[in-house]
Amino acid sequence: MRRLFTLAFALVTSITPPAHADGWVDVDASFIDYNNLTHAQNAEDRRPDRALALNLSGGHYIAFSGRDGISLTLDTRAEVYRRYSGLDFLSVGGTATYKRKFGLGANVPWILASVSVAHDEYRANLRDSDRLRIGSEFGRRFSESFDGAIGVALDRRYGKSDIADLPGYSGRVFDLQGQSAHARVGYAPSERLLLTALLAVRRGDVESTAQQNYPILLASDAIADDPAFRDPNLYAYRLPATTYSGTLSASWALSDRSSINFSYVDSRARAGYDLAYNDRALTLSIAHRYP
Repeated sequence: MRRLFTLAFALVTSITPPAHADGWVDVDASFIDYNNLTHAQNAEDRRPDRALALNLSGGHYIAFSGRDGISLTLDTRAEVYRRYSGLDFLSVGGTATYKRKFGLGANVPWILASVSVAHDEYRANLRDSDRLRIGSEFGRRFSESFDGAIGVALDRRYGKSDIADLPGYSGRVFDLQGQSAHARVGYAPSERLLLTALLAVRRGDVESTAQQNYPILLASDAIADDPAFRDPNLYAYRLPATTYSGTLSASWALSDRSSINFSYVDSRARAGYDLAYNDRALTLSIAHRYP
C-alpha cells in the first residue's frame, strides 16, 4: 500500500506543471468522526471510530469554446483509522467531466456529465474493489450569493472477494450497484463563507456488518466473514435498500486558494423485514489549491 500511495502522489503532482494556467493540484487533509462504521441496526453491533484522510487531486481543463469544456483529473485518497486498521485504504482513480453553459454570463443555466473510475485497496482484502460512477447535473446561479442544482447518478462497485460462508449465499458482499438522485443549494452570505445543503435518495445494494439474525438472513443475498472489526460474531451482508441522506457543509476561505471546511452527513437506509441502518459522519478539513 505504501508503494501504491507513493506512485499515486507522483502521478498527481506530475499531471500538470503548477505554473500552467489550465492545470491545478488540490490537497485536502481531513479529520472524520464516524458513529456507525458497520452500518448496523442494533446498538451492540455498531462500531464508531475516527479517521485521518488525505486527498490529492491533479487536474487539467480543456476549453472547447467560451461555453463548454472538459476537466480531466487524477484522484487519490487515503484513510487511516484509530481503532480499526482493517478499514485503512488507498484509492486511486480518475474523473472526466464535461460542462456546458447555455449562454454567456454568470447566471445562465449549465449542464454537466461525468465519469469516474477508481481502485480501492484495503488492509482487509474483503473490501478491495473497483468503482465506476456515471453522473449528470443541471443547475444555475440565481444571484451572486445563491445557486442550485439537481442531478442523477449510477454507481457500480466491483468487489474482488468471493469467499462464501453459508450455502446458497454469494460471498461478493462488496459487489454493489445503485441509482441515485439529488438536489443541492448553495448560499454565500459573504465573500469568504459558503453554506451548502444537499438531499439525496439512492436505491440499490448496501452493505451491513452485524451479528447473524433471521431478518437479515432473509433480506440478504451475500454473506461473508468481516475481519476488519476483529469480532468473530460480526458478518458482512449485502442487501437491497433505499437510502436517504442529507449533507450540510460550510466552507470558510482563508485565501483565494485555501479554505477550512466542515460537513455533517446523515444517512438512513431502509430495507425489507423492518431493517433500518442509520449512520452519520462529521468532517473537518483544510484544503489548498496549487497554483
